[in-house]
Parts: sequence; structure tokens; C-alpha cells
Amino acid sequence: MSNTIQHKNNPGEEVDLGQLFKIIGNGFNKLFNFIGFLLTAVFDALVRFILFIRRHFIKFAVAALIGGVAGFILDKKQDVVYGADLMVKPNFGSTRQLYNNIQYYNNLVAENDTLLLAKTFNITTAEAASLQSFYISPLKNENSTLEAYNRLLNSTLDSAAIEKHTYEDFKKNISDYDYDTHNIQVTSLKNDIFRKLQPVIIASVKENSYFNTRMRITLENLDRSNVVLNNSMAEIDSLRNVYMDVLLAKAEKENPQGGTSIVLSENKTKINDIELFNAKIRFKNELNNNDIQRAENSQVINIISDFQPVGYRLNILYKKYYFVFGIAGVALIFLYLLIREFNAFLDAYQNKPEE
Repeated sequence: MSNTIQHKNNPGEEVDLGQLFKIIGNGFNKLFNFIGFLLTAVFDALVRFILFIRRHFIKFAVAALIGGVAGFILDKKQDVVYGADLMVKPNFGSTRQLYNNIQYYNNLVAENDTLLLAKTFNITTAEAASLQSFYISPLKNENSTLEAYNRLLNSTLDSAAIEKHTYEDFKKNISDYDYDTHNIQVTSLKNDIFRKLQPVIIASVKENSYFNTRMRITLENLDRSNVVLNNSMAEIDSLRNVYMDVLLAKAEKENPQGGTSIVLSENKTKINDIELFNAKIRFKNELNNNDIQRAENSQVINIISDFQPVGYRLNILYKKYYFVFGIAGVALIFLYLLIREFNAFLDAYQNKPEE
């Protein structure tokens, strides 16, 4: 009986499944048709755009030429702008102060405050008026990013915090202040003014009492560390001499005839001597690292490369009038032709006979 009922229910279930698959199939067909419609519309628009450009190419070329020539004439009347670069490596957390100072100088230029600029840099007002901009940026590359990450790890003693700071997360969140080397670019209408600016830029950070205190403490700690390391190496030398004397004394005692063989029972003494030798090597490496640290931290701000005595001529394409006017000419003629084409389309649509 139950088998008969189950047999009677199967056709309904098969019909329901068939309708379900049919609905799913129709859904996929609509989706594919929609995707096909989009691709066709995009392709049609692209072809129409290419045909539009080809049809009016000469007009675009003439507009670009006229704009470029007009801009070139204006460029010839403009003063030549020169630039120079100062590459520095700030220490003791002075990077932010350096950035603030450069921003301050640039604000003075933007406000045309030539009197304060002249007073700040000990230059004439004419030289101050020639200044165009101050800009600072970090030297960014994979190595500098990795060095900044290593400095973070070395300064963090908490192992749990270190695990949270992965290299990829650090790369996403790193700021300009985290890099160690930075480039200061100054632009001016005079090409021989840059060396006059350098002492003031450096002194504005170098003479800060807080940074000088940190530098003094760092150098004192390095000196104390060197004293400890040198004393430790001297003690190691003394201990090694003692071990050697003991080893020779035992050898003479067990070899009164003056033989040169040393028995294997002195292995412990030899092992101790090797450990002392390895410790001395480690201390020497630490001394070398301290010397490097002392050299790098002997100034609040290290100068890697000075301003050039004579600045280089700046040729920034997007700031040239011939480039800007050329692009503007093409954009204007494009807009004009587009409006004209659209207006013609509206006229044709309006005059289209009704069916």
C-alpha cells in the first residue's frame, strides 16, 4: 500500500524538479543575454568613439597645434625656474620637526613674505623674492621600507606586539616620518642661492635642545658600552693566558722529557678557551657596531649630499603652458564637436516620422 502511494507521489516531484530546472535555466539565459547586451553596447560605443576621433582628427590636431604654439610663446616669456636638492638623514626623532620647518618656509613663499624669508635665511629681499617653493619627501624603496621595519622590531621588546606588526601591515601603515633618508628640494628663479639656505635649514633642527640632549645621552651610552666591552676583552685575554699556562704546566708535568704531545684529558680546558675566543669575537663585533652607531649619531641631522652650487633647470611637462594649452585646445574642440553631434541627433530624432 505504501509503495503505491510513494509511486503516485513521484510524478509530482519530477514535475516540480523539472520546473525548478527550467526556472534556473531561464535565469541563466537572462543573465548571459544581459552580459552580452552590455558587451555589445560597450563595443558599439568604443567603435563610435573611434570613428568620431577619426572623422575629426584634423580638427583635434589643429586645436592642439594652436594651443601648443600659444603656450610656447607664453613659456618663452616666463622666468626660468631652477631647483636643487639636499639629502639628509635626521636622527633622534627630528624628522617631524624638519618637515614642519620645511612646510613653514614654503608657507612664507606662498604668502610672498619676502621680508621674513630674508631675515630667516640672512639673504637679501631680492633673493628671497626669487624663491618659488620648498618641498621635502622621503627616499622610498623596498630597502628603506625594510630598514624602517627592522628599526621598529628592534625598538619593540614585547614579543606579542612584534607578532602583530607584520611586514605587510607595516608597509600599508608606514608614514613619511618612518623613513630614515629624506630629500629637500628648493626651487628658485636664481640658480646660485641654494647653498645660502642650507645652514639655516640644518641649524633649525640641529640647535634644538631636546634633540641635542638625546644625542648626548646616546653617545654617552655608546662610550660606556665600549668601556665595558674593552674591559671584558681584556679579562678574556687574561683568562685565555691563564688557561694556556695551566695547559702548558700540565703538559710539562705529564711529559717531563719535554715531549710536545698533550693528552686528551685537557679537552675541558680547550673547550673553555674556544668559548672565550668566540666571546671575544662577539665583543669585537659589538664594538664595530657601536663605532658605526657613533658615526651615524654624532649629529642631530646628517647631510648625505649638499645643495648643488648651481641649480638645475626645471622642466616639468605638466607645468608648461604649451602642454596645458595644447590639452585645453583638444578638450574644447572635443566638447564643441560633441555638443554639435548631440544636437544633430536631437534634430534627427525630433524630425523622425511617427509610425
